[in-house]
Amino acid sequence: MKKKINTKAKDKILKAAIREFIDFGFYGARMQRIADQAHVNKALLFYYFSNKKQIYREVLRSIIGKIMDQLNQPDKNPASVEDKIRQVIDAYYNVLVQYPDFGRLMQYEFIQGGQDFLEIMKERPLPFNPVDGNLYVHFHNFIKTGKIKDIDLINLFLSIIGQIIISFLTRPLMESLSRQYNFKFDFKEFMVQRKEFITRLVLEGISNKGDRHA
Repeated sequence: MKKKINTKAKDKILKAAIREFIDFGFYGARMQRIADQAHVNKALLFYYFSNKKQIYREVLRSIIGKIMDQLNQPDKNPASVEDKIRQVIDAYYNVLVQYPDFGRLMQYEFIQGGQDFLEIMKERPLPFNPVDGNLYVHFHNFIKTGKIKDIDLINLFLSIIGQIIISFLTRPLMESLSRQYNFKFDFKEFMVQRKEFITRLVLEGISNKGDRHA
């Protein structure tokens, strides 16, 4: 019999689990604390997830899936270089706004060797795949048609993603500094400016002269 899913309750569990795994690691995490932080009873937690490994995998699978779905969306119209850069930025930004601690969880996962991440990535198309990845093909075509320089695309993708994730990782520090030195720091306003800054920075770096915003 298929389980009935309460999307709101499950999302609360996933957010609580992210925090638990960040604070205590996989081995130190406790199902009871996750249930307490999510304000659900332990029976409901076990209704969705039979063990700690399953909930850890589901946290990664669910959030990575949201990012990949946005990155793999087909274009309604022929996309420009700027359109595709913004697609990458927005895919990570939109998910990190919803799950702001996810960047820290991924740090933990990669430090541990990233095996769960690698297994999950086998389950869906990888947009950065150099063979047939949706985004890779787009940017490779931009190179072939002279719209951008002949650059290493994996380095490009890592640079864009890294600049978004670091903005969320340093948010607590920036907020603390703003209080200590008495300057205004509105994170939402900052991220609007930050996304535009990253877009322009990347465009300036990769566009061929005379075709800056192709």
